[in-house]
Amino acid sequence: MAKRMGFPLHLAVHSIEVGAGPSWYNPDGARVLRSQATCYGPAISSELQSALKRAFPVRPTTKAEELPGLLKLAGAATAQRVASARAKLFIIAMGPAAEARVTGRSWFEVVNDNACMADREACRHEGRIAGFDEAQLADEVTHARHQAEKHVEIPDVWRAIDAIAKKLKGTLTGDKVTQLAAPFLTPLLGDALLEGDPDGS
Repeated sequence: MAKRMGFPLHLAVHSIEVGAGPSWYNPDGARVLRSQATCYGPAISSELQSALKRAFPVRPTTKAEELPGLLKLAGAATAQRVASARAKLFIIAMGPAAEARVTGRSWFEVVNDNACMADREACRHEGRIAGFDEAQLADEVTHARHQAEKHVEIPDVWRAIDAIAKKLKGTLTGDKVTQLAAPFLTPLLGDALLEGDPDGS
């Protein structure tokens, strides 16, 4: 989704952090569980970021819940907001799709688990950015799920995921994520997507 979001691959992920996500009680309330890893990246597309900067050049850091309203005030076109939200929905769907492949559970079982509370809220947030009603959001999430399930079956995509997963400890920077994924993704995506990569590959 880097290209669709308007970013080179080395800017598509800010970081992946282990143990930085939300915690929750398991179903019987006996112990606290913690998110295994949380991936951080651009909240909205490059195009929408530019629209916000033009409309609010001196605005301080924007909170996630403020984005839908601010983007409308900034005059961001519906098509731009939908394109950004669709890209983010695919990104959100990839985590549960990868976990479902590893665990043998269905995507729905994974995404409806307590561990995916933040993912479910992120989907609703993207729906607000795009202006989807509940039925439209359900359709978009279904489409994102189908695409994610197809992508985790692509051998080179899975090798990239596996290479990153094997290095997860503490914080993994976006540059490191790129270095780990690029050997597998370059044949699929082309060199242009890697432009600006710090190691020059």
